Amino acid sequence: MRNLRLLVACAAIFALLFAVSCGDDSSNPTTETDCTDGQDNDLDGYADCDDTDCAGHPSCTCNFNSLCEPALGENAANCTDCVTAPVCGNGTCEAGENETNCPADCAVNPCNNDGTCDAGETTANCPNDCPGGDQCVATTDLIQQNGCPGQSCTLTDAAGTIGCGPTGTNADYADCGNGAGCLAGAICASGDGGVTNTCMPFCDTANPTCPGGGLCLFQIATSGGNVGLCGEGDTCDPFAMTGCTGGEACYYASGGSTICATAGTVDVGGACQYLDDCMAGMACVGSPGACAELCDAAFTCTTGTCQGIGTIPNWPDIGYCQ
Repeated sequence: MRNLRLLVACAAIFALLFAVSCGDDSSNPTTETDCTDGQDNDLDGYADCDDTDCAGHPSCTCNFNSLCEPALGENAANCTDCVTAPVCGNGTCEAGENETNCPADCAVNPCNNDGTCDAGETTANCPNDCPGGDQCVATTDLIQQNGCPGQSCTLTDAAGTIGCGPTGTNADYADCGNGAGCLAGAICASGDGGVTNTCMPFCDTANPTCPGGGLCLFQIATSGGNVGLCGEGDTCDPFAMTGCTGGEACYYASGGSTICATAGTVDVGGACQYLDDCMAGMACVGSPGACAELCDAAFTCTTGTCQGIGTIPNWPDIGYCQ
């Protein structure tokens, strides 16, 4: 009988528990009747502002988390969060905001407002640092090394696209055939038809200055226009074809400089990009480039007339035929 009474007692307790939790006591409200009393009035597991029944209640508009959240209906009139706190959702990661409490402003915001247009910053997402727009897109960016902090503003493909790329370790004019790349401001290129690859700094053909006593010898096409490359000149004669070895031809470059390179195959009038695209005794002139005969007082033009290049110390009357 003891066991039976125990079972009965347990059944009574179970019935009592069931009555409390699942009974149909009509005195229980079906909605949250007080959104500020800290109680779950309708016994649905949610109290006060956590209950959807309180949506829109004046007490629930402001959550007093020291963060102004307009998306929740908070503003300076109805919520003290918006009086002195930063505004989450305005596109700027302000003091007091972080990736956790305001991911909309801080999660993927590359702008650090340090006065430098860093990688990932643009006029759209960081106007204070990038007032002039994105950088590393023009030939001046190649020469001045704009827009690629920690990297090089360089040519990223064979088509001459300007963009950011890794910085190498080889110095200007050094042999870069070891694959270690060049320091910022220079590119590994061949000035002698592919015989050797050296680090050639970028230069402005209209204002041909080069570091380390180099000469602005070449001109190449890029996505931002034509840009020059600096090299170390050779002492050779572009008319007599003396001063070069190994079957190379002497080319007139610029500023009175000459350079030895493997002779090209493009004849007069043919398109060219590099000096040594043209046959020996010619120059790549104009934009877009075309091969033209070199000329001076002693070497007259086969066709056309000699157009002087300018007063040059080593070649005072050199020109090209046109």
